[in-house]
Amino acid sequence: MNRRAFLTGLGAVLVTSVRVHGQERRSKGEARVGFLGIGSQAHYAANGMASLVPSALRELGWVEGRNITFQWRFADGESATLTQHAAELIGLRVNAIITASNLEAEAARHATRSIPIVVYTALDPVVTGLVQSLARPGGNITGVMWADVGVAAKMVDLMADAVPRARRLAILYDATVPGMEAYAEADEAVARVRGIKIVRARVSSREDVTRVLVTMRDHGADALKVAGAGVVGAETPRILEFAKVHRLPTIFTWPAPVERGGLMSYSPDLHHVSARVAALVDKVLKGAEPADLPFEHPSRFQIVINLKSARALGLTIPASLLLRADQVIE
Repeated sequence: MNRRAFLTGLGAVLVTSVRVHGQERRSKGEARVGFLGIGSQAHYAANGMASLVPSALRELGWVEGRNITFQWRFADGESATLTQHAAELIGLRVNAIITASNLEAEAARHATRSIPIVVYTALDPVVTGLVQSLARPGGNITGVMWADVGVAAKMVDLMADAVPRARRLAILYDATVPGMEAYAEADEAVARVRGIKIVRARVSSREDVTRVLVTMRDHGADALKVAGAGVVGAETPRILEFAKVHRLPTIFTWPAPVERGGLMSYSPDLHHVSARVAALVDKVLKGAEPADLPFEHPSRFQIVINLKSARALGLTIPASLLLRADQVIE
């Protein structure tokens, strides 16, 4: 467990005196913003979340060391410790909590029903019971959606276009993250049309990952989709190494692993998501109620392709797909 604040010089928050539910929204002189993630410090540093949100807040006038401090809590893949980490943040009297996904948001909500919670990338918060509606969330949670299930299923199409030989696509995901099964079902619907069989590779702990990776190969998977929420994101280095050893084409739900050898990714533009999350944090720190702040949909998506990895796998990426890519790594 990492209980230290890190990455000094990251962005943050103005100074006003507002009251929420009869309590001070933030103390005079400085705001405190907590971050709660199931992954490791290294994971959130690598995917940019730990720097992009503070940077976006800086642009809104919230500057580390001047009018805001960040408190970072990482569960290092141990979901059982999330509630404890959330309680620590409450004990530090944070004025808002940013959570990586639904899983952390549920732990934070268990700890507080008054401190605002902003979810960085949420999976259908209505269906999973986080909020009453997207337009008027109610309660103390708001945030940004990752994408609806239809958008998520486009990843199957991308993999089929990039790896036409693939006939069994494994989907590696943390089954304890609320909403993940709906995305897997959407993947299966698209896969049937493309003549691909889906192998659901469910995990619920870091220990599961080794077992599931071996099982995946036993089931003849010839391509892999990696959903980065929950403990799966914390195990990215091991997943990348497994894919390399077994020459398995991969598609990720965030771009950072592609820079480290993954084949490709499809995701919301994380700079855009971070800016929207920062805007919501800015509003709640200035007194807005999360209950009245609609959940937002990302409006920009990006495809990242690693051509070096494609060549190592003996793949020729179609020119039509390369033209659609937002970033091509040579």
